Amino acid sequence: MMTSLRLDVYYVDVHEWRQNVSEPSIVDLRRAKLPDTDVEDRKVDQYIQEEDKRMCLVSRLLPRYFVNKATGIPFREVNVMNRERRQQGMFKPVYGPPYTKPLDTSKSAWVAYPSFSISHDNGMVAMAVHPSYGVGVDIQCLALPRIYDSARQFIDEMRGDVLNENEYGFIASHTADEDRLREFYRIWTAKESYQKCVGLGFALPMTELEVDQSGDISRLEGGKWASQRSGFRLKSFTLGRSDGTEFVGCVCVGELSACDPSWTCYRPKEWPSPSMGPDGVVISLRPLSVSENLLTPTDA
Repeated sequence: MMTSLRLDVYYVDVHEWRQNVSEPSIVDLRRAKLPDTDVEDRKVDQYIQEEDKRMCLVSRLLPRYFVNKATGIPFREVNVMNRERRQQGMFKPVYGPPYTKPLDTSKSAWVAYPSFSISHDNGMVAMAVHPSYGVGVDIQCLALPRIYDSARQFIDEMRGDVLNENEYGFIASHTADEDRLREFYRIWTAKESYQKCVGLGFALPMTELEVDQSGDISRLEGGKWASQRSGFRLKSFTLGRSDGTEFVGCVCVGELSACDPSWTCYRPKEWPSPSMGPDGVVISLRPLSVSENLLTPTDA
């Protein structure tokens, strides 16, 4: 009997924060909740738009929320390690362990070495977390960018960077713009979640990945397509907002031994690193409130 690999995806709607929460300034919140370091200052303050600042702040708070709930460690004492942008094209960082060293190696992997991945778009922030596997998550708002008149125009422009002929043909077989966008973002999020999970980011071009209609992913290796199913699993999901806005998302879960070594080197060699096996993936979507969970948690 096949069992399922279970994975949590926490998500926060920043629009709910803007509409319902009376709170201090972003600067005050950053100083109150995050370590007082130049890195944290730069990450939040690099953005101009208020919504972007809030999404960044929530992205920095989510791993700390998880660790705080699991261990009681105050937010400001949690040292989230993430990879910096790499010369070969690492675009979005993948979150590593919540602190430099585990508190106690006798503790479970949930406490000592969980893997994180975070994505945000259009005011929605999502975090996937798992104790024993590499993870990658990506979300995209199901909407046509304003500068385009149709889904076909948008997809045709993105085609050369994202799609191969099989994928493009499948998308083009749909007649409605929304259906085309949905399939495009299904493929996009699957590829980006894999890029994050494997630890290479955009250093691995999307055109060297192929997503079939069942959701399995293949990678171009030596001029041939090689299925990645032996080491990775993908699972798509959707998130919604009260105004009807929809988000397409995907989580990739992978064996640590199949991920890039520079991404997995923080884990001791003796720490469990199970193989994937035949399991499918079941996602538990866990909404969090900015006001109740992130701004006023018990973190002391």
